[in-house]
Amino acid sequence: LYKAVSDGLICQTEKNTYSENQNSQSNVEFRFLHDKIQQATYLLMSEKEQQETHLLIARKLLDYYLGEEFLMEILNHYNHVINLLDNQSEKEILSELNLRAGQRLLKISVFDSAINHANIGLNLLTSNLWKSTHDLTFELYMLKAEAEYLKANYDETDKIFELILTHCNAEDKGKVFYKKITFYSFQVKNNKAIEIMLEGIALTGFKIPSSNIGKVFMLLRLLLLIRFSLKGKDISQLADLPELSDKNKLLICNLMEGAVDSMVITGNKLLLGLSIAKMVYTGLKYGNNERVVFSYMFFSIILQNKFHDFKSAKAFANLAMTLAEHKYYNPVLLVKVYTMSGVFSHRYNSLKTCMEFLKNAYDIAIHSGNPIFAVYDVTNILPYLFISGVNLKDCLKEYKKYSTFLKSINSLFQLKGMEVCFFYPFSILSESNDINMDCFDKFDFKEKDISQLQIALLNHTKLKMFYLIQEHEKAIQICDKVYKSVSYNL
Repeated sequence: LYKAVSDGLICQTEKNTYSENQNSQSNVEFRFLHDKIQQATYLLMSEKEQQETHLLIARKLLDYYLGEEFLMEILNHYNHVINLLDNQSEKEILSELNLRAGQRLLKISVFDSAINHANIGLNLLTSNLWKSTHDLTFELYMLKAEAEYLKANYDETDKIFELILTHCNAEDKGKVFYKKITFYSFQVKNNKAIEIMLEGIALTGFKIPSSNIGKVFMLLRLLLLIRFSLKGKDISQLADLPELSDKNKLLICNLMEGAVDSMVITGNKLLLGLSIAKMVYTGLKYGNNERVVFSYMFFSIILQNKFHDFKSAKAFANLAMTLAEHKYYNPVLLVKVYTMSGVFSHRYNSLKTCMEFLKNAYDIAIHSGNPIFAVYDVTNILPYLFISGVNLKDCLKEYKKYSTFLKSINSLFQLKGMEVCFFYPFSILSESNDINMDCFDKFDFKEKDISQLQIALLNHTKLKMFYLIQEHEKAIQICDKVYKSVSYNL
């Protein structure tokens, strides 16, 4: 390379000096002096030489692979010369690299490129790919399904899921069902999400009765089993339980936890209570995991609201907090636990403590990319400030700290999502110089634009705000609307 260096075609990227007589094997890096030189060199080569050079560079980079930062560079060379590959082992390695690249692109919302890498990865595998490379094939199709879903190609997503389910094993079917529940929940197809949950759980041999009376008996049995399991035990000691490892029990907990939001939204309180009780009892008997921790937190709410057992409710909430903070440091779990603690633990915690929980949840939600939970956290902080004795003017000053975030969400969701019902009225108030009734005229939606649940949530938010400005008669009228618009106690 010395002649190329002396001719000014390439130069070193390292500070050390290179000479013609240098025999050292130490790594010395070079680059073209200008992109145009590299381009001209490339164009002087024949098509065959270009492909052979791409393949040589790809293999060299793979041999000396130093980390994820070189992944796309390797693929840029390899994907030019797929037709030259005749070794199936090398093709499978390249397929796995395309999977990793696609997963990386999915995280930064480059969906078309993620799908392209998934397709390249699948085309590199043999015709009996489900038998010879089952795990890799499964991950590639799941990547493709998720990317198609995020592009709102829901029919294509369903087709891919059906294809996967005809080939994958029982454990992987559970993963597909969990994704389907999540996707249907986001599409506000909550009854479908619940249907998928029940179908997935049936794979384990555990069947939930179809009749309400059957569900009631199963729920009572689970509550009795929980009571007997806790007899003579300190709830805080449950933090030392082993890790849940039974695959069927894991699947049941995953699917039930995934469908919790859908059960709440549809008002399916009986199935919700049964699911929470099942997860709690699973934890007590077989060990903890993240889903079980979530159920501990939810169970604390049931204990305080339905059974008025505040002592046990606080113990289960503290248990969930301990496990979420110290054993399962997962941002999504932490946000849920902090949010639920902030909203529901005011019966045994001070409002100051509840606000700290909500602020912690907000911070984690923002940093982990969970805007909907962040919105919900913010819209509960203002009423708590007011109820704790801060005057409304000062509450709004505090609230303005969040106005930039609220504006960005307003733009992102275009006032169509359910979350707008939580934050929109507060956003208007935070920008109003005069606290009066006129500001409420700005957010009266037409019923055809949003669902009955959204209307109920909007009215619920109005109720809060009428209370804050001491318009109690209006608050009572709104309260009547809330009860009439949904089939359960919001």
